[in-house]
Amino acid sequence: MDLRYWLPRAVDVAERWGERFGPFEAHTAHRIDDEAFADAFGLFAKRMADNYPFFHPRYAGQMVKPPHPAAVVGYLTAMLFNPNNHAAEGGPATTGMERECVAALAGMFGLDAHVGHLTTSGTMANLEALYVARRSHPDRGVAYSAECHYTHERMCEVLGVPGQRVPVDAHGRIDLDALEGLLKSGRIGTVVVTTGTTGLGAVDPVHEVLPLARRYGARVHVRGQLVSRMG
Repeated sequence: MDLRYWLPRAVDVAERWGERFGPFEAHTAHRIDDEAFADAFGLFAKRMADNYPFFHPRYAGQMVKPPHPAAVVGYLTAMLFNPNNHAAEGGPATTGMERECVAALAGMFGLDAHVGHLTTSGTMANLEALYVARRSHPDRGVAYSAECHYTHERMCEVLGVPGQRVPVDAHGRIDLDALEGLLKSGRIGTVVVTTGTTGLGAVDPVHEVLPLARRYGARVHVRGQLVSRMG
């Protein structure tokens, strides 16, 4: 996929759409001298060179990779429109796309009834999930494995929810016996399980945690750390 071909197409899409609403005089802030901008852009490009080669297959120091070229084109095209999905009138087209995406994700898990929205990151998705946990069980806390991502402990502190670490087994998975002991206490309302922990890539036994949590009236939040990016 050639970005040099598609990125100008993105500009064309936005310009053709804008022409439908008639001509107008642009604000003076948009009148930027190309030579002056070239100097600023040159400095920006130089600063951006101070990065690690995230794109390279031999680089594995961070869980970051450049986005797919198709995603780049879609994102930059949308940025030229700059919609805001805080409400449908803030972005009618992208709100419709968001609903379609949520429905598709629900379909992947066989969920006929669903409600949801896209978040800016996995961190925000998990924060929202723990907020729901607090609202669902305001008198109970959240349990997560000792290998769970550290943000869950911090999020519990932010939300004022008691957080409880659960020991792990020899493979880095949440210890079911220790978890059941906590659930029996009646102090846990939500259990966080991770499908691919940060340190070991361990996958908590979701299929075993679900019936265990249901037995004690607790919710289960599945965090996809390395296996997926869905909070």
